[in-house]
Amino acid sequence: MKKTGFTLAEVLITLAIIGIVSALAMPALVGSYQKSKVAPSVRKFINTMEITNQHILGELESSTLTSAVSDVDDYLDVVGEYVEGSTDGKTISSLTLAPKSYSGSSDGLPQGFEQQKIFNMASGEAFSVELVTNSSTIAAAKARAKGSYKGEVGHIVYDLNGFETKPNRLGRDIFCFVLDNGGKLLPEGGLSLSRAYTSAQSEDEEDGGEEAASTAEQEWKDGSDKCNADEVTSGVTCTGSIMDNNWKVIYKY
Repeated sequence: MKKTGFTLAEVLITLAIIGIVSALAMPALVGSYQKSKVAPSVRKFINTMEITNQHILGELESSTLTSAVSDVDDYLDVVGEYVEGSTDGKTISSLTLAPKSYSGSSDGLPQGFEQQKIFNMASGEAFSVELVTNSSTIAAAKARAKGSYKGEVGHIVYDLNGFETKPNRLGRDIFCFVLDNGGKLLPEGGLSLSRAYTSAQSEDEEDGGEEAASTAEQEWKDGSDKCNADEVTSGVTCTGSIMDNNWKVIYKY
């Protein structure tokens, strides 16, 4: 009699092979999916926060954030009026799942990062904020600002899936920004940051667009904190790398 169909053994062997192939391919597929979310999420977050900051400045009839709010708690309270979410007063240091650098080390995290206040967004994202309130520091930052920028007055760290969800690493799901007093978010290590402020080392020098571009690229490409196709150190400048490469993740993810 002519054989039709498959034997039980053949079916089981086929299923086993499919299972092995799936197990091998799954991490790559998950990694590819997560990587595809990074640039759009970072870009959307910048847009959300800049619009929110402009609403705050407009409503409070102020030209700078530091004249509109008294401290970081005040700032987050006002942010909550425009961004769905909440803060419970926790800081990064109180998290059960501690954020790490790109390599998984506790070294290389932004200075003062652990004390930043957290805002948990209803979307599942989260960000932490440090805001400068010292008047002399604000004045010094304003003196270094170029063009329409008002001066660096804080830092924001964004986690695209929340600080209590893995991998919790810089350059993977955590991204760093400088907060300008005029409400703009500048990716750490990026071209926009170099164009916004004159560095303390070159305050007396002409700092044109070409020099700014060279400085920005040097920082994530060849500087001490790299984030390029060949090497990633702490991951702090990966935000700038993404922006400067046409909103693409060029480094090993």
